[in-house]
Amino acid sequence: MTSSLRIKWVLLLVAITTICLSVVGAVNYSMAKDKMRSYIEQQNLSAVQDTSSRLSDWFAVRYAEAKVISRTPIIRTGTLEEKLTYLRQETAYAGTAYLSAGIADLSGNLTLTNGKMFNVSDNPAFQAALAGQGRISDPFFGQRDGGYIVTLILPVWNDDGTVSCLLEIVYDARNLFESQLKTDNPDLKDRVILIQSDSTVLYSKNIETILNRNYLRDFPDLLPVYQQMIENGSGFQMVRFQGEQLLLFYAKVPNTQWYLLLYIPQASMEKPLNSLLYSTVGLIALMEFVLASLIYFVFNTMIIRRIHKLLVVTKAVAGGNLSVAAIETNSRDELGLLSVSVNDMTQNLRDLFEPFESFIHSNQLAMIITDSDYRIIKFSPMAETMLGYRARDVIHTETPLLWHDPVQLSERASAYSVDLGIPVEPDCSVLVAKPLRNMEMDQEWIYIRANGTRLPINLNVSPMTRSDGSVKGYVMLARDMSVFFHATETSNRLLHILDAAQDFIASFDLKGNMFYINAAGKRLLGIDTLDSESRRLGKYLRADTAIQLAEGLAIAQQCGHWEGETEFMTDRGGIVTSQVIVAHKPSDGGDPFFSTIVRDIMEQKRTQTELMQAKEDADNASLAKSMFLARMSHEIRTPLNGITGLSYLMQQTKLTDIQRDYQSKITGSAQTLLQVINDVLDFSKIEAKKLTLERANFQLDESVRKLSSTLSVLLGHKPIDMAIRMEGGIPAVLIGDPLRLEQILLNLTSNAIKFTDQGAVTLLIRIVDHKDGMAAVRFAVTDTGIGMTPEQLNRLFQPFMQADESTSRKFGGTGLGLNISKSMIEMMGGTLTIESEPGLGSTFSFTVRFESPDPSRKRAFPLTRSHGDFRILVVEDSPLVRSNLSMMINSLSVQTDVSPSWTDALRRLDGVERPVHALLLDMEAEDMYGEDIWLQMKQAAYGRGALTIAYTTLAGRDALQRLPKAHRPDAILVKPVSRLEMYQTIAALQEHSLNEPASADKPSGRGTNVRSLEGHVLLVEDQMINQTVATAMLEKLGLSVTGARHGLEALELLRNETFDLILMDIHMPELDGLETTAAIRRNPRLQQLPIIALTADATSVRDDQCRQAGMNDLLSKPLEPELLLAVLSKWLPRSEAAAASEAGIPSKLKPQADAFAWAGIDMQDALQRLDGKVEIVFRLLLLFRKQHEHTAKELRQLVTAQQFAEARRLAHSLQGAAGNLGMKSVFEAAYAFELAVEEQRLSACEPLSQSLESALVEVCATIDTAIVANKIQTF
Repeated sequence: MTSSLRIKWVLLLVAITTICLSVVGAVNYSMAKDKMRSYIEQQNLSAVQDTSSRLSDWFAVRYAEAKVISRTPIIRTGTLEEKLTYLRQETAYAGTAYLSAGIADLSGNLTLTNGKMFNVSDNPAFQAALAGQGRISDPFFGQRDGGYIVTLILPVWNDDGTVSCLLEIVYDARNLFESQLKTDNPDLKDRVILIQSDSTVLYSKNIETILNRNYLRDFPDLLPVYQQMIENGSGFQMVRFQGEQLLLFYAKVPNTQWYLLLYIPQASMEKPLNSLLYSTVGLIALMEFVLASLIYFVFNTMIIRRIHKLLVVTKAVAGGNLSVAAIETNSRDELGLLSVSVNDMTQNLRDLFEPFESFIHSNQLAMIITDSDYRIIKFSPMAETMLGYRARDVIHTETPLLWHDPVQLSERASAYSVDLGIPVEPDCSVLVAKPLRNMEMDQEWIYIRANGTRLPINLNVSPMTRSDGSVKGYVMLARDMSVFFHATETSNRLLHILDAAQDFIASFDLKGNMFYINAAGKRLLGIDTLDSESRRLGKYLRADTAIQLAEGLAIAQQCGHWEGETEFMTDRGGIVTSQVIVAHKPSDGGDPFFSTIVRDIMEQKRTQTELMQAKEDADNASLAKSMFLARMSHEIRTPLNGITGLSYLMQQTKLTDIQRDYQSKITGSAQTLLQVINDVLDFSKIEAKKLTLERANFQLDESVRKLSSTLSVLLGHKPIDMAIRMEGGIPAVLIGDPLRLEQILLNLTSNAIKFTDQGAVTLLIRIVDHKDGMAAVRFAVTDTGIGMTPEQLNRLFQPFMQADESTSRKFGGTGLGLNISKSMIEMMGGTLTIESEPGLGSTFSFTVRFESPDPSRKRAFPLTRSHGDFRILVVEDSPLVRSNLSMMINSLSVQTDVSPSWTDALRRLDGVERPVHALLLDMEAEDMYGEDIWLQMKQAAYGRGALTIAYTTLAGRDALQRLPKAHRPDAILVKPVSRLEMYQTIAALQEHSLNEPASADKPSGRGTNVRSLEGHVLLVEDQMINQTVATAMLEKLGLSVTGARHGLEALELLRNETFDLILMDIHMPELDGLETTAAIRRNPRLQQLPIIALTADATSVRDDQCRQAGMNDLLSKPLEPELLLAVLSKWLPRSEAAAASEAGIPSKLKPQADAFAWAGIDMQDALQRLDGKVEIVFRLLLLFRKQHEHTAKELRQLVTAQQFAEARRLAHSLQGAAGNLGMKSVFEAAYAFELAVEEQRLSACEPLSQSLESALVEVCATIDTAIVANKIQTF
């Protein structure tokens, strides 16, 4: 390390700089030390002088205050008591400044404010005051209470200039000195001493020394210090006191014989100087480090690094690496010139050795060079690859014995010893024994690789000699012979395989002469020996076949191969063969030749013919099956269509409840039969991959309701429980194929019911996740049925098969349901999973993702009474069903109590528990024995004012409906019940409970018969609902109304009739409102006829268009009664009765006794527009549902077909109808869609149509719910 040039130079420079910096630092420290010491001394002396002056000033202020008091009239002329009273006031006013005060007569009798009396005649201050001079006494311990005090005594003068008495003020000396003698430095507060001129201590933090210590008496050595203090008055000097070196600061207190002392130990004084010393030394060390680093960096960069580059290059060249990069020569100094010389030397050596290195690295020979002692000095890359050793691991450390086979060396050594007549050792001598004697050596050797594998090689050894003929090393060149040996072995093996092959294999030249043919070929062609005659291939071909083969050879030469069928002539006659010909192009540029493989395919031809015939028969059978299915479908559907049609017509007639139930079962059975047909056809479509899925908006609650209705039929009299559980969070509207989903669920649940004899079947529906506009919904059907074994599960989804064929005989079924369901689920992107155990039951589950147009909108179930206002007691003996019913009702915001039996429920009704408004009763419970128990329960419920809901099977429902009306329940639910059915039933019961007591309370009808206008109005409106609403509103105002569906019809009416005013819709077929108005204005007779536009696009642009077309005014849809009256009043005359009464239209009309929750419909607004006519509103709602249920889909189709004008007209029509019926969400969605089409924002049409469809689904569902709840009668 120390031999490094870099280290030596750095150490020398660091030593020089260290000496210089140390001298400079020492001088600076000495100067700074003296300056800082002087500053500290002056600072402390100033502090002592300021403190002594502050104490003197304080006494001066107190003297002035006492002098003022002595001159007050009371003190001068008052009685002793008056004077004391006055002093008490002053003392109180002064606070803690005065310890006490008093008046002394001329004899020295002192009376204090606290009433105590003393004689102070012997006090020097008293004597001075009596002589007319006020004085502050030295501190002393008073005889009064032993306190350490200072007194101020002043004379009190009469008017004649004589002393009348003396005023004495007493101060607390200890508090006084502690407050006045504190310094700015808190560390010095305990080192302040106040002494008298005779060196007696007047104040010290050591209380025991006060008035007890006299420094001249107790410490005579301090006399010189004392004398200097008396002489100078203020200053400082170094003192050695009690073994400690102190710096003593002193100052005389003005106007007193007192001296203030401050002593500071020398160590404390020098503490800041120590910091200076440390910082100076640290700074020198830091600077030294920086300089050393800088010197090291500069020296390393400018000199050492360049020398290092020279060393790296020279070492590399000395080690044989001539490909080292040249040294950069950016300067022309000595090192630069040296670099140029090294580069030139390296380049010359490279030119000399590059050909040799190129030979070593580019050929396939492994070159190994050794010295005369056989130590390896060169190990080429090919040697590394061949042997698996790395050059750095073997150079200078190993000999070729590392990879030579010792057994082979021993054998060769023994043989060479005999051949050469000299002993040859079994070591490296064996390798050079013959080459050293210029004899041909054995070239085939075995190398053993690093991984232990054996490698055959061809070895050549050449000795290297010096100029004197001595050997300096050996060059060994080895070639890997394994590829050659492997190729030879492979060739022999392939020839053996070809001879053993059963196909005719041969090779021939361009002239058709075979130069190889295998044994099979010889047998086929009848050749014993391949000679000049038998080798001609043309000998075995007919003329036409030879021409075909010649064409095949041309193709093979061009494309590399040819396949065809060739008929060879043999001694057995002609045979048909399959032939493959491959063209070969020798790498040495010789003539191309061909190889052929010939196989006898006569048997294969026969088999192929049979297979084609079998396929044709199968296709014919499949076609026959399809035709049969089609005919059967037609033959079955024809009478089935008659059944369903007649059932529908029967439903429209007046039927008893039993007849309606039978009719419903007929319809259900027909639907079941239709389902079987559909299963077969669906399976056929799935097989042909022609089954498609619809994409429509639907409500999952509605699909589940339909499913529950079908399952009630399937349950029949089976003693099993069925529960349908829908968890919260599922969006109100989903997009998918509801019919296929219902088909899947029906298949799974019907199977569960079919294979379950006792226990329960559960359908669970829950949301899994909801993101990116997609809702993942999981469906699971669980039963406690017979279950399945793993073997049965393996064949479960085979078509026309069931898990156990015995179940087919017992339970029936086509065996297609699960296969179809599985295929449909996979088409929806899901997977059907099954968990089953024999005897315990099965669970079929799948998860499907649906689009969700409005993710935040959940299905609402508004009720007029909920939470604490309405409570239902659920009576169910099955814990599973009881829990499910309770959770279902709770999800509707209705509270529940549960009871496991009828007996418990009767006990609760007889008790005094919280009120119950309705009972949900399981009619198949174990303790429900018959009609007596039912009547007892109904009577008990009636006594508590509770309604009854029977929860039963279809058969139970029929039995209940046969009871007398008074004995029937208030509502019946058929098992299993869906959430939607539960909601509709509770809503209907609440409606009944609300309306029944208020049935006599009818609306007054005030303002519903207003007749305020006169005239004949032509209403031009293409939308039937809008026309009906507007007609009702106009007739309510006393107007006669005639309607027209479009502009052409309006023009025809204007030719034949007279009208006072026209209400003109803008968007209409045939002729729109603007064109119709223009045509009307062209008629001179009609130019003054008022025309009022009706539009949902009430913008300023639309207003301008209407007025330019000739219209007089504009009304916005939906029509508001007040605004309609106001506009019409401007253009039509008022009736006399109206003018006299000024009767108005009320702003709000209440639906008659209607507490139903109309989701998506503002019924109040709709009734107001139609004068409270509930029947008309209901008719319009039914008409709206019929006309606009699929309008959103129609709008999408029109936009796709680029029929934008028709799309705008349809959206505008829907907008007007929705506005008149209080459907705000539909109105806004239709308006947004119309605006998007008008502005050509086509990308927004799809999401807007989805929102519109969601709103329409909600409104239509509300109308359906109202029909079920008997809110709307199909008039």
